[in-house]
Amino acid sequence: MVLAQWTSWIVGLMFLSFQMTVLFSLQDVREATLGYIMWIRDGKLRRTF
Repeated sequence: MVLAQWTSWIVGLMFLSFQMTVLFSLQDVREATLGYIMWIRDGKLRRTF
């Protein structure tokens, strides 16, 4: 019984950390994409003028 409680607790903790990792990685990807788009826009603007 105690083993089952520990297992469920560990699984829940792993799932929570996995969710946090996914959220943070998605945020990083979004920021990187935005930065890349801004960099391209800046480069094109500088090339145009």
